[in-house]
Amino acid sequence: MNKMNITRKKHCLLLIILSSIFLISSCSDDDNDNNYKSDVFSNIIVFGDSQSDMGNYPQSLYYQYDPYSSSLNEIATNLYNPITQPIDSDIFAPIDLGSLQFPEVTDTYDTVALSVDTQSICTGRYIEKAVCNTRQSNSTGWLEYFAYNGVENDELFNEILLSSWVAYTNEDVDSIDMVSVDYAWYGALSPQTGCYNGNQAVLLIADECPKSDIYSVQADYRESQILENDKPPLSAADSYTLEATMPVPTLYQQVTQLFLPDVEKNPTQVNRDTLYIFYSGANDISNTFFDWVGGEISFDDFIDAIWTTIPDYMIGTHNASVETMIRGLNLQGQDRGNIFMFPQYNLGLTPDINYYLMQSGINLRPVELQAFAKVLGELVKIYNERLKLLTYKTASAYALIESDHYPKWHFYFLDNLYDNMNIVAYGDGYSRTFGSPCNDNEYVYDNGGVATGNVTPCLSRLSDPFLFWNTVHLASPGQQVIAQSALDWLKNGETILDTGALQSYTLEDLENAAKAVIAALYGYTTDIDDGEE
Repeated sequence: MNKMNITRKKHCLLLIILSSIFLISSCSDDDNDNNYKSDVFSNIIVFGDSQSDMGNYPQSLYYQYDPYSSSLNEIATNLYNPITQPIDSDIFAPIDLGSLQFPEVTDTYDTVALSVDTQSICTGRYIEKAVCNTRQSNSTGWLEYFAYNGVENDELFNEILLSSWVAYTNEDVDSIDMVSVDYAWYGALSPQTGCYNGNQAVLLIADECPKSDIYSVQADYRESQILENDKPPLSAADSYTLEATMPVPTLYQQVTQLFLPDVEKNPTQVNRDTLYIFYSGANDISNTFFDWVGGEISFDDFIDAIWTTIPDYMIGTHNASVETMIRGLNLQGQDRGNIFMFPQYNLGLTPDINYYLMQSGINLRPVELQAFAKVLGELVKIYNERLKLLTYKTASAYALIESDHYPKWHFYFLDNLYDNMNIVAYGDGYSRTFGSPCNDNEYVYDNGGVATGNVTPCLSRLSDPFLFWNTVHLASPGQQVIAQSALDWLKNGETILDTGALQSYTLEDLENAAKAVIAALYGYTTDIDDGEE
């Protein structure tokens, strides 16, 4: 199997593709300062999946018996929104990773709340006579830590008004200049085509999810999650059925169906100091991995997805999300900006991997899980390097075809995230809870303590800390690692053209890393069926 020639040929076309993009905007630059580079960013635009979703995917009334959850107790993945964990400054102070402060409303930082979201949560085991309580906890994700501390501590932003896309559309703030908008969605994949729900099931035989469906179905679902006379309007089963009909825009569709139409409506939403963050790929990698080890796709297909297909969704090809965004902005007279590409932390750290092993009859102690996570982490490191190389090639191509070789688009790559998350995950403080989620414990299951605002044992300052809230989403410490890593990188100011990018992994290295995962899973070296006779 040799994909290298195909990949090289694709990237040889990159200069031609980018040249065609810049023909659109070559005469529209009113700036005489070709060497301009943002020191302070005006606002943030975020694209991605549940790791960055701060309210686009609706909250559910029910928090137990989710048929799609990998939790041992079937506790819903979408327990809170954003999909992180209930957290406030009194429950869990920031970890000692840097100088992060807990986000709070100030004169220079605020968030836009969605007024139509349910403020209740019900115990799903009582379907006919649901026991419902007022939500007394909210979540704080990396984006909020990042934005708030970027204003307060690092002076990366002068002020931030942060909003989910749904709130931006609903709460009469879409006419305000320089709102920071989060377009990320729980469950989002990254391809250009297809329409999927939050569980990545295909919804429509269509090229993409229409904006009208994305908006209207989530609005209908939100309405169904508001109590009527203190009772849920739908049973848990009916609620999950309706939720499964809700389109979730892919990374590409977040750009084309949501963001670019917003800019067309309000061109002053962005400017040359806007910071565009792309943080996607975890669902694509995870689904591909489980499809492969489950025998649903071949070895060759898995290797091709990690080496080429998934990175290409993001950047480096004509139809990649980054290039599509830049081309769309150029058409609207926006020909400068700052792009921040996020790689993945080691997905082998997630409790989802541990639960998969348990369901396969493989029960590992925390120290054994740590060892397996390092093996699986090699796949993620190779994927990250591929993404970095594409980012570097794209940034270089843009700089090469621009006047005086001064780039109008500055590209950053979050190169410290993988190592920073590993440092925390493999630290002594998390050794006892490695591979275990905070929410999947008897206290939550039996008492609904989180739902009523009580502190669960796994969030107590006196207990062992947890890096993950549920099987796939980080708890507050992990959220802070992402935020601190991003703040440190931007404060340092190095673009990817400053740091460069070297190819240290080959296609053969990826194949060997994949075989090592199988060998670790089953305890012996095996030849993988690659679909060839």
